[in-house]
Amino acid sequence: MIIILEKHIDTLSNCSLFKGIKSEEILTIVTCMKARILQYRSGDIIVSADNKLNDICIVLDGNVEISKDNINGNKIIMNKFYKGDVFGEIIALSNVANSYITITATVPSTILLLQTRIVKTTCQNSCNAHNLLISNIIEELANKAMFLNLKILYLSIKSMRAKLCTFLYNTYLKSNTSKFSIKFNRNELADFLNVSRPSMSRELGRLRDENILSFTGYQFELLDIEKITEYVE
Repeated sequence: MIIILEKHIDTLSNCSLFKGIKSEEILTIVTCMKARILQYRSGDIIVSADNKLNDICIVLDGNVEISKDNINGNKIIMNKFYKGDVFGEIIALSNVANSYITITATVPSTILLLQTRIVKTTCQNSCNAHNLLISNIIEELANKAMFLNLKILYLSIKSMRAKLCTFLYNTYLKSNTSKFSIKFNRNELADFLNVSRPSMSRELGRLRDENILSFTGYQFELLDIEKITEYVE
C-alpha cells in the first residue's frame, strides 16, 4: 500500500487535508487511517442515498459528482470533486444513518478512503502532524458549510438572471480574476442551479448579447462586473 501511495504523494501533498504536513508524515497518517484505494468505472455509484459513507475520501484520479434527487425525482447536482479534492468527511464524521446523497464517479476514478478513528481520538504522542490534520479537517468542514450556504442561496433566488449572475460573481470573487473556468458543463450547471437547461442557455445568450459576459465551454469572462453586481442577490 505504501508503494502505491508514494505514486500519489504529489496529489496528497497538494490536498487541503494535508496542508502543512510533510510527505513522510502524510504516509504515516494515511497508514494510521487504514487507507484503502478503490477503483471505479464511469457511472459507478460510490455511495447511494440510503447507505452510510464511513470514510473520508480523496480523489487520486478522475472526478466524482455529489447529487440528490428532489421530491419530483429530478436530480440536483450538489457539487463536483476533482483530483486532490476531499469529499465525504461531513457524512463520515456525522452520526446519521444514511448519506441522503448519491456520490457517482463521472469518469474512471481512483479514490482513497480513510477511516475516521484517528480524527476522533487524541494522538498519544501529541504529534504535530495529527494536530495539523485535525485543524485542516475543521477548516475543510467550515469551507463546505460556507459552500452549502451559497448553494441554498442559489436555490432560493427566483430570477434566472439573478441566479446566474450571483453564481458567476461568487466564482469571480473566489478566482480573483474576471476570466475563470467553472467545474460544470451546461447540463450540470442547470442541475446545480435547479433550473431548466434551455431557459438557462437563453439567459446566458442574453447576457452575452448585452456584452455583460462571454463564455466558451467551461470558460467565462465577466465583461461588465458593475452590471453583473446589479443582479447579484
